[in-house]
Order: sequence, then structure tokens, then C-alpha cells
Amino acid sequence: MTRTAARILVDQLKVQGVNHVFCVPGESYLAVLDAFYDKRGIRLIVNRHESGSTFMADAYAPCPSCGGRRFNRETLEVLFHGRSIADVLDLTVREALSLFRNIPRVIDKLATLDAVGLGYLRLGQAATTLSGGEAQRLKLSLELSKRQQGETLYILDEPTTGLHWVDIQRLLDLLFKLRDAGNTVIVIEHNLDVIHLADWIIDLGPGGGSAGGELVYAGPRLGIDAAPRSLTGQMLAKWSSSGRREGGRRSG
Repeated sequence: MTRTAARILVDQLKVQGVNHVFCVPGESYLAVLDAFYDKRGIRLIVNRHESGSTFMADAYAPCPSCGGRRFNRETLEVLFHGRSIADVLDLTVREALSLFRNIPRVIDKLATLDAVGLGYLRLGQAATTLSGGEAQRLKLSLELSKRQQGETLYILDEPTTGLHWVDIQRLLDLLFKLRDAGNTVIVIEHNLDVIHLADWIIDLGPGGGSAGGELVYAGPRLGIDAAPRSLTGQMLAKWSSSGRREGGRRSG
């Protein structure tokens, strides 16, 4: 997203009443940061993801004393339901749900991680091994686990990348909950299933790169099909006529 596109987006939002902006990792947050820079009274929460040139991947060697378990002998002797802390960190989120089912403070956070499609991650997995989409959903799960105040603007950069449709549906259900709680959710997305469920669509184009940067359409989902310059509208019209919409899918 260019800074020009971000400014168009901000102008369209008319963010009166929004006092927090939550921006997940991705190139887009730089443009959004610039667009919101002069907006007084708006707190921008950026999950910064620093990237740089890397010539060789990190190499790891297991510790000869602990065998790569990262804890001393005394710590490993402490067991919870027969598992040491190293064993627990080797569990996936989904496996840990069963182990901690009777501990509400833990189970709530694990359930949120599973709900955003991260049930396969291991509890002790290094953050550096996460993809961009996984890092976004991890940060989103943290926000979802907090008490909602209903006055936050969430900006997500293609959060559905790499997800199966079942996990996409679960993620959308959570985004609907955020919206229904009085928050505003902006999703930068190319997935037609996701775009179809949007309350309001902002289409920038008509093409990409130097061929774009203009506001092609801004309005409700039903109006974009008739926008003559909108390639997104053309694709949605074909998608709709092909019968891919499922009768039980929630519109919003």
C-alpha cells in the first residue's frame, strides 16, 4: 500500500471517535503510520517487524548438558500431569487445550489461538520461525484475549494467506465479534470470499503499481459489481454468478 493509497483510505474512514489504531506486521503499516501521523488524539499501536538482509540462516546446536531442553535438571524434575516444562512447550496449542482444560486463565488464551487458526503451532516455537500471516494472527489473538473497549480500529494485511477455508471462516467469525463489539476492522485482502462479506469496500486501482493508485469504488458490497472501472467488481460478479456462494455463509 502506497502512502497515497493510505491517505485515501484514511479519508474514507472518517475516524471520528476512534482513539486506537491497531496495525499488524506488514509493509502497509508504514503507509498507515504516515497517514495517521498528523491525526491528533489517535493512538497508533504498531507491531513492528524488522527485516534485513540475511546471508545465512541461523544455525542451532543442542546444549550438551540439557539436550536442547533449555532447562536445568532441577526445573525438569517438576512435573504437571506427568509432563515437565520442556514437554509442555513441545505440545501444540491444540494438544495443550486438553492438558489445561481445567485452568481458565490458560485455556482462554489457548482457545483464542486455536480459533484464529494457530492450533498447530507449538507452545515453545520460536517467533522467528513464524510466517507473516502467522505473526498477524498471533498478535490478533492477543488483542482478542483482552477486554474489549469497543473503540479500536484494527488493520489486518491479508490475514487469510495460507489458511484453509475452515480456518478462514473461524477467523472471520472472530472479526465479526470485534465488529459487533463496536470496533472497526479494516482488512487488506484479495480473497473474494472475504471481500464478499465486507460491510464496506474500498477498491483502489484500476490496475496495479503505476496503473493504480486511484479510488475506483467506495461503498457497500452490492454496489461494486456495477462499478465499470473496478476489476474487483468484475471478479466478484463472475464469482457470484458461478454459484460459489454458500447459502449458510454469514453476510455482514
